Amino acid sequence: VKLLRPEYGRNADFVSQFRQTVRAAAGLSHSNVVSIFDFGTDAAGTYVVTEYVDGDDLGSLLRRHGPMPARRAAMTTAGVARALEAAHARGLVHSDIRPAHVMITPDGRVKVTDFGVSLALVEAKAESTPDESTDESTDESTDESPADSAGYSTPEQGAGGAVDKTGDVYALGVLLFELLTGRRPWDGDTAAAVTAARTANPTPKPSQFRYGIPSAIETIVAKAISPEPEGRYESAAAMAGALEVFL
Repeated sequence: VKLLRPEYGRNADFVSQFRQTVRAAAGLSHSNVVSIFDFGTDAAGTYVVTEYVDGDDLGSLLRRHGPMPARRAAMTTAGVARALEAAHARGLVHSDIRPAHVMITPDGRVKVTDFGVSLALVEAKAESTPDESTDESTDESTDESPADSAGYSTPEQGAGGAVDKTGDVYALGVLLFELLTGRRPWDGDTAAAVTAARTANPTPKPSQFRYGIPSAIETIVAKAISPEPEGRYESAAAMAGALEVFL
């Protein structure tokens, strides 16, 4: 059970948008997606009830075990890509693909969480006041800061562009880079620093940070995180297909 933070729950317009987004996500049924069973509001606030996943999120696994072998990274990313493909087919965008939102079960199954929830929160933050939107404090629910989220956003989103399915595919490329190397392509202490690093530096290769990564999977990463939108995969399905050919 996930409970909405009070500052969001007090905003009637946000709660209405939140309900619409989560209702759409509740209709999404896929083996790689954490199902939403119920949502509503009671004395404790606005809540979402989801499928229980017995496992760990990718962020915890990376901190505990370090980067993955290339084949395992490709299999994991392909599972996320297939979840995104199913969501995009229904017109649903995740908007916040990163290790904290991907669960792995003990038998290796991939489960993407927070469909609908993430999009509603991203839209709420985009409509916040300047003081709220520039807050660099850590997100208590994930122990991640705005700088962490910025590392998965497209250059267009960093410049104020819309959140759409192409952003999910770009974030998936960053996720694959992190699974292969244990770090993101661009880092910084703040969201602005991450944006500056991406602007000032060429797109790195995973092999710059870890020896022995196959060139074929580096090609997939490079296409997914191309700085130009036209250079990227046109869909999550296309990226999943490339990963499956690699496997």
